[in-house]
Order: sequence, then structure tokens, then C-alpha cells
Amino acid sequence: MGMKMTSTTFASATVNVLPAITFIMALTFRLESVNWKKFHSVAKVIGTVITVSGAMVMTLYKGPAFQIIKGGGAIDHHGGAASDEPSDQNWVMGTIMLISSCGSWAGFFILQ
Repeated sequence: MGMKMTSTTFASATVNVLPAITFIMALTFRLESVNWKKFHSVAKVIGTVITVSGAMVMTLYKGPAFQIIKGGGAIDHHGGAASDEPSDQNWVMGTIMLISSCGSWAGFFILQ
């Protein structure tokens, strides 16, 4: 449902942040600890920062569209250029749904 209300790029970036959300929830519930003197703990924090920044770049960067197949048949059938945007956007509700989905999924991983 959240994917219908937001863009596919935002939905896939939100799912890619799942390990970071799981790590932050584990820190919150004191299941994980960070000792800045150990390489293992620093690597977890650096990995979390890289995950979140990569998802942000993927969501916010508006680069050129890739056209893998050079045929225009599928585009002409829909009456113009293919659109990445959903028809009835409700971005706030879609974002809340996607984030709550990832939070629930991360909670499931922690409970296991």
C-alpha cells in the first residue's frame, strides 16, 4: 500500500535502510553495545552511516533516466513517456506506511 502512494525509488531506498533501523532499535533496547575502542563496534556504526547515506543519495539524486531497451514500443502504448510517479499520490501516508513496515520488520528480527 505504501508503495502505491510513493515512488518506487523511495520504497526501495526505505527497504534498504532496514539493517540500519534494526541496528538502531537494538541499540535502543540495549541488545547491542558500541565500544568506540573496538574495531568491530566502529565498523557497525560506519556501516549504518553508509547504509543511510546511500539510501538518501538513491532517493534524492535525480539523474538521467536509463533506457536499457532501445525500443519505443512499450512507451508508445501508454501514450507518451513512461512515468515513475504513482497516479494518486499521498506521500505522507505512504511514507508512514513504509517506515512502519520497516520498523515492524526490524522488530521481528530483534524478537527472533
